[in-house]
Amino acid sequence: MQKKQHVILGELVEDVDRLARHISIIEALRESQPAGIIKLSQITNLPEHKVRYSLRILEKNGVIKPSREGAVLTASFTRSHKQIAENVQKISKDISSVLKRLMNVLREN
Repeated sequence: MQKKQHVILGELVEDVDRLARHISIIEALRESQPAGIIKLSQITNLPEHKVRYSLRILEKNGVIKPSREGAVLTASFTRSHKQIAENVQKISKDISSVLKRLMNVLREN
């Protein structure tokens, strides 16, 4: 059972969980594309409604595109891996900085 998160962390926790689901879908598609909702649900062990949501978001953002056989990763997404990695590193640094500040605030009280 997961501990209840403090309200200031709630959205961050939800965003990280959502990102993890999106990554699970991307990983599954890298291994077995094209794939539909049911297949992706079986591969990722995610409920179909969460797979459907992730597919909708990923398609809206140009990560995947639909095909007759199921979703496939877009060429633009697969070509942008270097830029994505750089973005992830920057976000990671930003989060680390914010967490250090929060820890300092908590120590002061």
